[in-house]
Amino acid sequence: MVKSFQAEAMNRTDEIAEEGDSDLIGRSLAPAEGERRAVSGYRNQYRVAASFILRAFRDGSLRWIRIADPAAGGVDDIQIGREGRVDAYQVKWSQYPGSFTFHDLTGGSVAPPLIRQLSDGWRRLQKVHTGDRVVVHLTTNQLPSSSSKALVPCGDPAPTPRHFAAFVEQSWKPRKEAGASSGVAPEWSPAWEAIRDAAELGEEDFERFVDACELDFNYVPRGADDDSTADLDTLADFLFEIAASPERIVELTTEELIRRLGWEGRFGPRSQHRFPVDETLYEPITSTVTRLNDVIDALAGGYVALLGAPGSGKSWLLTKTLQERPERLVPYYAYVPNASDPGTLRGESMNFLNDVVWALEERGFRPRRTLRLDDRAALIGRFHEQLELLHRDWLESGAKTVILIDGLDHIARELSPMRSLLSDLPSPDQVPEGVLIVLGSQTDQLQDLPSSVQAAIQQDSRRIIIDSLPRETVLRIVRRVVPDLSNEHQERVYALSAGHPLSLAYLLNGLVETDDSDSVTLLLRESPQYGGDIQAYYYGHWREIERDEGVVQLMGLISRLRRAIEFSWLATWADASALAKIRRLFSHYFDKESDDRWYFFHDSFRQYVRAKTAETMAGVANPEREQEFHKELAERCAASDSPQWRWEE
Repeated sequence: MVKSFQAEAMNRTDEIAEEGDSDLIGRSLAPAEGERRAVSGYRNQYRVAASFILRAFRDGSLRWIRIADPAAGGVDDIQIGREGRVDAYQVKWSQYPGSFTFHDLTGGSVAPPLIRQLSDGWRRLQKVHTGDRVVVHLTTNQLPSSSSKALVPCGDPAPTPRHFAAFVEQSWKPRKEAGASSGVAPEWSPAWEAIRDAAELGEEDFERFVDACELDFNYVPRGADDDSTADLDTLADFLFEIAASPERIVELTTEELIRRLGWEGRFGPRSQHRFPVDETLYEPITSTVTRLNDVIDALAGGYVALLGAPGSGKSWLLTKTLQERPERLVPYYAYVPNASDPGTLRGESMNFLNDVVWALEERGFRPRRTLRLDDRAALIGRFHEQLELLHRDWLESGAKTVILIDGLDHIARELSPMRSLLSDLPSPDQVPEGVLIVLGSQTDQLQDLPSSVQAAIQQDSRRIIIDSLPRETVLRIVRRVVPDLSNEHQERVYALSAGHPLSLAYLLNGLVETDDSDSVTLLLRESPQYGGDIQAYYYGHWREIERDEGVVQLMGLISRLRRAIEFSWLATWADASALAKIRRLFSHYFDKESDDRWYFFHDSFRQYVRAKTAETMAGVANPEREQEFHKELAERCAASDSPQWRWEE
């Protein structure tokens, strides 16, 4: 990279003085010295550009960047696109910063003058970005000259002192702050006339240009208050590499920039935390909702846990209830069904800390600005500082914050994190008043859950066991989903489901697919009754195929797929009779995007199938059997004609 950088620098010898020290203007240099200074100038130019980009990254405003854009004229070093605004920069950097004079701005050895380059770039970009505010910047590490020898045009009597630094402080900045209507002091009027003449703008355009022109003197490149130099250097190197690349890439979106840098998750959540609630099937379990509301109202801070069996509706109830409450809500889901991101990341401490810290920053709780979000210890420290800020906010405003962490039982069972998020949960005495951490799980007997947290959620005042759906609520859901069902059949559905939301959903899935009353009667007669154990419920159907090796093998493969189940792909290699049997016997256990694309309706059934198919004898898992399933899946994927399935290999 450095070699190509030096080559480009040598090809631009006419710009060496402009990019190097100000005292080199008009002087000849030895080739090696010119190359060295050009490299230094370019290096700093891209480092300055990197600092602007990092700041835009950090405040979430960045939409795109443009580098060496020929359409930008004299402000082509870097453009940063935000919603409704474009900032374009010309960077002038000196290895040894000196003074920047009025003559450097309006004349000097540079042709056209710098102010003309800025006005030309402003006009060009306004035509390209119609409707957006375009702001042009001259950014330099030099200071406005305070030498009385470098005269500035002025009136009579002359201002005191009469130098460029005084003009910037006494006239340029006040005029920009107050607007054109503020007028110009007579002593500085000739200076303004000289700037307008050099910019070659009419009076009206000149006023608009001044409002959109920034002179950034004595600039120190940094992306935020405590950004590390490593981030600046990494991004600066990348920008130069892109600018010098034969690809001649001009524009990169935020997403493309993050992907090329490998900075996924650095400036936003690594996972999305929106839990889908099926409004057709959901009804609040009133007794549990009331209990949860009472607990949150009564407690000033600390931990609360909602516990319940698989499929008891914990995630739906927590999501809906907390969304409807007045507290500030920060959700983190260790499991989201059919999420597009790699689910295994959700159990990782780094993933949890990054996403919660980021979410709190988005809500305005920033103890300091840092980009080193790949350091676990720093993230933990940041999180605890945010907890203190939330406490202070509660003292001042009375507003509580609820941090929801749901799906904890998935972590040890299937996510296998390198370091579980449970390990880095704050102890109860570290959760201040004004902050409640609400946990959702099947059990509190969790590997890696700190004993202090476990002890806290075993207190009756902080522990809620989810109730079953009452009869009237079940019947209300049944009438909504299958309105033509007879009263007798409705009562049968309630009896079979026992008010368990998941078993009720499975029954309703089956009933929706029936054609007539006789089929309904047969389905309800043959369906197992939920007796408090979802695995026993699953076995009621599993026993119908457990001796059919072809169906068991295919179910084992399906349960280990990372993506949707596509029957058109399965049909290219799977036994047709086994596929037909799965469709007939297990259809109600799946959510159907289409007839071809199915998803497991609930993860507990997928886990049940995985466990059953990995057994060599009842209740005894065989790791080799698990490996055999994955090996066969890899071979099936590798042999596929579809690129998306070959990727799964």
